[in-house]
Amino acid sequence: MERNQFLIYITTATGLMPLLLAEISCSDNGDNGNDTGSSVKDESFTVVSSTTNEHTHTVAILFTDVNAPPSTGKTLTTSGTSHSHNLILSQSDFQSLRNDQQISRDTSTDASHKHRFTIKVPGNSTNGGRY
Repeated sequence: MERNQFLIYITTATGLMPLLLAEISCSDNGDNGNDTGSSVKDESFTVVSSTTNEHTHTVAILFTDVNAPPSTGKTLTTSGTSHSHNLILSQSDFQSLRNDQQISRDTSTDASHKHRFTIKVPGNSTNGGRY
């Protein structure tokens, strides 16, 4: 019995069918239940910074920016509860990412420190730099 069939059987028996249908519709991404990480259909990928003062930050980078680098670059704001940082990426940075190169950039100094992000687009480069 496949997973979805089993879940339908169990939830029908327990009266939880509406919850199951919501779960199936939200999780059915055509990958047969395998989590493949970032892919073409994902909107962004997340990068974790270096550890400074015993913490890290994350930043989300849009695939649309990698595919069509903004001419003026982009200032991204990192995650943070007590503080955040700005990460500035130039058009050239996005072009390097599109060409499957790795870049390293420092954030702004906030709360008396900064972080370093080492960024590389996840996946392989067999698609000619298009994600």
